[in-house]
Amino acid sequence: MIETEKDSLGESIYYEDARPIKCTVIEAEPDTMQRFRYETMNDDVLTVIASLDEMPLENNDESLNSADLQRIEYKINLTLDLVSQLFAQQFSLPEPVDLRLNAERIAWKSEVVQPENALVSIRLYLNDRYPKPIQLFGHTVTSTESEFQNHVILLPMKLAVQDKLDKFIFRQHRRFIAHRRRGI
Repeated sequence: MIETEKDSLGESIYYEDARPIKCTVIEAEPDTMQRFRYETMNDDVLTVIASLDEMPLENNDESLNSADLQRIEYKINLTLDLVSQLFAQQFSLPEPVDLRLNAERIAWKSEVVQPENALVSIRLYLNDRYPKPIQLFGHTVTSTESEFQNHVILLPMKLAVQDKLDKFIFRQHRRFIAHRRRGI
């Protein structure tokens, strides 16, 4: 899933998975107001995903309150799972494709290859439990050293959004390493 990459995305930590993605060629970069709106939405989505990915702390307190809180958390998670399934059925998400994402680039497999040097808008769904996409912008590039057909160099993001995206990628990397060590 995630390792130190040796191909066109450079040697860095990256996130690799099969995720729904939609790429559209656009004529011009978003203006200042549009960019602010997309970055605010991205910030919100990444904040929610980070909270969903939080692992519960080990709690040795066997009190009634602790057990009650765990039951409530379980019920909330179950409700969130059901609502996200309903959402996915109501709105047609793009089919998941194999992709690789790092802080500067994204690459994915697709039968449709984007034209070289095109300005693109990418809607990327990072979490099944919260099927709301982040919106990325970038320029397509060609790479012959990778199994991925589409490669995009991402345009710079607001520092707070970039930081949250970097943390998401790093968390996924750490989770993959932990699972591999346990043999899961």
